[in-house]
Amino acid sequence: MPMRFAPLLLIVVAACEGPAGPAGAPGSDGSNGTNGSNGSNGSNGSNGLAPWLTGPDVRVTISALTFDSAGAHVAFSLTDASGVALDRSGLLTQTPVTVSFALAQLGENPDGSPAQYTAYTTNASGQAATESIDASFATVDVTQGTYTYTFGAALTGEVPTLTQTALALAVRGPSIDRTTFSARPDGGTTIARQVVTDAACDSCHATLDAHVGSYTSTTQCILCHQPQSSTPTADIDFKVMVHEIHDGASLPSFAKGGIPNAFGTADFSTVVFPQNIQRCGACHAGTQGNYYGNAGNVACLSCHDDITFADQTAQPWQTQHIGTITSTAQCNLCHPKSGSIAGIDDEHLTGLIAPSAPTLTLVLDPASCSQCGITNTAPNQTPVVTFQVMVGGNPLPAASIGQLTGLVATIAGPTTDIQTEWQDKIATTALVAVDATNAIYSYAFVEPIPPSTTGSYEVGLEGFIQPVANGTKYPTPNPVLAFAVTDGSAQARRTIVDAQHCDSCHDQLALHGGARNNPNYCVFCHNPMASDTAGAPRFEVPSTLAPSIDFRRFIHKIHMGDQLSQPYVIGGYPFPTTSNPAGAQHDYNSLRFPQPRTACDACHKDPSSWSQPVPTTYLPSTDTTLACTDSPLVPTAYCNTVVVSATTKIPPQSSVCTSCHDAPYTVAHAQLNTTSGGVEACAACHGPGMQDDVALFHGGP
Repeated sequence: MPMRFAPLLLIVVAACEGPAGPAGAPGSDGSNGTNGSNGSNGSNGSNGLAPWLTGPDVRVTISALTFDSAGAHVAFSLTDASGVALDRSGLLTQTPVTVSFALAQLGENPDGSPAQYTAYTTNASGQAATESIDASFATVDVTQGTYTYTFGAALTGEVPTLTQTALALAVRGPSIDRTTFSARPDGGTTIARQVVTDAACDSCHATLDAHVGSYTSTTQCILCHQPQSSTPTADIDFKVMVHEIHDGASLPSFAKGGIPNAFGTADFSTVVFPQNIQRCGACHAGTQGNYYGNAGNVACLSCHDDITFADQTAQPWQTQHIGTITSTAQCNLCHPKSGSIAGIDDEHLTGLIAPSAPTLTLVLDPASCSQCGITNTAPNQTPVVTFQVMVGGNPLPAASIGQLTGLVATIAGPTTDIQTEWQDKIATTALVAVDATNAIYSYAFVEPIPPSTTGSYEVGLEGFIQPVANGTKYPTPNPVLAFAVTDGSAQARRTIVDAQHCDSCHDQLALHGGARNNPNYCVFCHNPMASDTAGAPRFEVPSTLAPSIDFRRFIHKIHMGDQLSQPYVIGGYPFPTTSNPAGAQHDYNSLRFPQPRTACDACHKDPSSWSQPVPTTYLPSTDTTLACTDSPLVPTAYCNTVVVSATTKIPPQSSVCTSCHDAPYTVAHAQLNTTSGGVEACAACHGPGMQDDVALFHGGP
């Protein structure tokens, strides 16, 4: 029989359950669980800051220079070229910045004018130097790129009333910046020393560059280059060092067999100053630039280094000062600004740079003198050139026309690219007075214009004024005027070189005795057809190379100088003679250029004149090989009869490029990329927009 009691029992139990009782008291706490594992590290940062993007450059600015019992403190900031803050450590911005400092005190003369600096920051030898102590840096606000630095150098000799100048140098990868800041501990007004100016330096150097680009201003240089830093073997006091560098090859001591002019491993005995070294004002353009009043100090003796005094030990190349002078204390008695026995200006500013030097101008342009110009310029006609003679801005009196000497008129052309020229030397007796009162004269050329002449040509003048017979000759700037032969109107030759660019370094460009000073006149003779046939050595040998003296090739090679890989030697005056078959040879391979060789705008007028390709009207330059045809039966050193045995034409683009890039493999590269018909493929790689566009590598400094 089936059992049925269990379900019934369950029902009975459920029905009998009462309501829940009150909650019991809380139980005791359980034991603590074990610690969890550490989480992974977060990304690096600085006080919670994330890195930010910047440009690759660096700019450093000093905002304050303060002094207290703890020393000198400089507040500065670091940014990129756009003003974005830089983290000095390189953690938050790319590439760390290395910052170093110099600190110097500027002395004062009794009259309150600036004297010399003396640096607090020095090296172990006591010479002025920069310092950079990592523990001395403190960050003010990295997001603003602001920092402070406390100098480690003791402020020995500090005078609170004198100007104190700090220099900051910041280096970030290849980028460098530098700045100076001056203050007085007593809060007074600072003064500045300025004997030379950056503008004067940059007229030749474009941008002054010292210590591999670290320093770009003389205000920075003089903090370290002062008497304190000089030693018996290396006088790097700025005034001594700069004089000796620029006088270079002309230092009397070197010329008389003394030691080469060198500072450390740098030998400056090949430096030739590109203008008259006596023109002190070329550099001395600052507010304290007067070079007189300090006669006899080390500045004077740094150029006149063959002079010594009785109380000094003379070197073999030195000469004792005349008289009983035994020191420099009495120098200003004989060497004031002017006057006395030998005034400084009286001795320095002589000849062409004398303040009283007359200025001759030959006016050729009808725009300045309506009666001036050139007529009878068609083929077979004999041209007549008319010009005005001005001296000091006034017409030269007719009675003084005899003072006009060395007068030459030159015609050259065609202006598409000059290939021929002829000159007439003009005696003043051959001049015809057109208007004697206004000193307007004309001259008829001896030869007519050849019948085959076409296009446009140019005429130019050269000459001197010689106020005193056998005295100094003062040249005229060469005027140049274009004229039409068969063209409908005159077409001037292109202007590649700006004469003002030449004069920014040379002051007064003066070649061939000063007669030729305008590059747009130089090209008359230094044209693509010209080679050094007159100046080449005349030894009795089978062949002699007379290299091209085409202006574009000639000038590049001269200014490339010590960077040339092949010799470049050109003959000058006097030309070879039987007593001197070599003539006067000028070797330009030691010449230095004060700017980067890629600074085309140092000479060129604008970028269009050095870009590729060049116009098809340009002619190739010419190298000439000369052969001696003297009888071998009568051997002599001098060759009496020389003939042209061969000519080599150098296509125009190759002529220019290989004048600087003159290594044999570069010349071969140019030749291989030129067809047998003379077509050059240079622009295929070096033209505008190409991979090796000339503009990418040449132009400014």
